[in-house]
Amino acid sequence: MENSAVDRVPIVDFEAYSLEKEKPDSEKFQKLVDKVHQAFTTIGFVYLKNTGYPTKAIRDAFDKSRAFFLLGNDVKVKYRRGDIIPNSNFGYIQIEQEG
Repeated sequence: MENSAVDRVPIVDFEAYSLEKEKPDSEKFQKLVDKVHQAFTTIGFVYLKNTGYPTKAIRDAFDKSRAFFLLGNDVKVKYRRGDIIPNSNFGYIQIEQEG
């Protein structure tokens, strides 16, 4: 059986550049850079662990994202990309409208 794309996404330990570090060790940091670069240039995605970012904050962000996308389109279009901050990449884009 072929592995799914999720099974191939590299898990990179971000501890060398964690928010808890004041100054990263340069050798460990370079290894981290190499692993992240490899992941993005081969798979295009990476899972990061040990970032130092609180798990609760990550869950809260996903919950808010989920709640937003469950809203009706009439509400979401009020936050279209470029309407709030002109010429920015921030905001909502309807399905099949990005290009």
